[in-house]
Amino acid sequence: MHFDYCKGEEVKSRNGRRLFIVVTIALILTVLTPFSSFSSEGEGLRVQKTIVYGDGTHAERFDDSAYLSDGSIVAVGTVSSLDDTDGKAILVKYNGSGKMLWNKTVAGVRYISAVTGVGDGGFVAVGSSFGIANPGLVIRYDGSGNELWRVEAKRIYDETSYSPVGFHDVISTTDGGVVAVGGAGAETAILKYSSSGVLQWSVFGIPGETAGSHFSSVAVGQDGTIFTVGQVSVPTYVYNSVVVKYSHDGSLLWSSVFSEARYNTGSDVAATSDGGAVAVYRYPGKTGVVAKYSESGSLTKSLPISEVSAVTAVSDGFLMIGAGAIRGSEMKIVKYNNSGGQEWISTYRSHGTLYDEFQSVYNTPIGIIMTGETISSNEIPSSYHDSRYNALIVILSDGTEDAEGTGSGNTTMIIIVVAALIVICASGAIIFFKKGASKKLNN
Repeated sequence: MHFDYCKGEEVKSRNGRRLFIVVTIALILTVLTPFSSFSSEGEGLRVQKTIVYGDGTHAERFDDSAYLSDGSIVAVGTVSSLDDTDGKAILVKYNGSGKMLWNKTVAGVRYISAVTGVGDGGFVAVGSSFGIANPGLVIRYDGSGNELWRVEAKRIYDETSYSPVGFHDVISTTDGGVVAVGGAGAETAILKYSSSGVLQWSVFGIPGETAGSHFSSVAVGQDGTIFTVGQVSVPTYVYNSVVVKYSHDGSLLWSSVFSEARYNTGSDVAATSDGGAVAVYRYPGKTGVVAKYSESGSLTKSLPISEVSAVTAVSDGFLMIGAGAIRGSEMKIVKYNNSGGQEWISTYRSHGTLYDEFQSVYNTPIGIIMTGETISSNEIPSSYHDSRYNALIVILSDGTEDAEGTGSGNTTMIIIVVAALIVICASGAIIFFKKGASKKLNN
């Protein structure tokens, strides 16, 4: 009888310990579930880092930024004031955690419109100078912001006449060079430069265009082909968006004018993982269309969007971001697969008191980076040069890292809860073991 009793007590104690562990694990999973979910409709993104640049006395804007090979971020834009409406071009560099490393104004530059990283940790920026007729500029920097070379860009007609190239975007290529796009006179312009700044080829105009044409954005596919998007005026003098594909040596592969509606401008393009491209076409205002193209140039999907700003490719599709977030409202970030099917919608709530607006979005190893401006005031600024405008960078993650700023999630709270539950679990186990041992001694 003594043996049977002790065995029964051991079984009870063992079963009790097992039940306690199972209940504790279930409790942990239950508590952690709300913290690991996204503040979106289904899956999505959360804010990992918010970076605001401003000194309180000037208006600052970032027009573009680039993720560099050393894990840092460089942003380009302008700083101006009510007393200096022309403003100055600026370069600002941050480490991967968002700490500012340095900032500089750029001498002799009217504005910088875009930037791209190159393989050695440096970067190339494009913009316009203050020279005669404001020729376009392509400027190469090292990782510390030191200028390595600078070239002017012109469309030469003959010995006495030319048009300056106005650059809107630039992208690095697989051979270490860059491709810059914009307009020259009334023509589209795409120019390829080597890593040392030598012009390797240029193409001005595309078949069928007339006056008022330019490229706004450029992307490079995995095979080295080049996609660019912009605006053309067809013979009827109605402007429409156009997407063009070039080979790595500048040969025209195909072009497609978006003719589903008139008076729209191509504002952004991304090369997708299936060999095609996705483009953003905007109408006057914020409405627009996201258009998906196959590798051969066929329009496979046309998605009307009420508010659209930019697009970026991801491994299995692409992301579209809205035009901005106004005072407590939410900006949509939509994930599509390569067929144009919507997979999820995430939302971004404005960081600024009044308004956030983004000019660019791109995918990086540390997350999705959006670049633009924020208004840190309850009042609408009286001028575009008002000091209440500040430059803004927002880094979005898939929720696996700590969210900071306007995003949901609280890693500190998760750690506290888990630690408390571990202590409870350990205490309970000790109690059960002591109780079992005590009963054995007593019997």
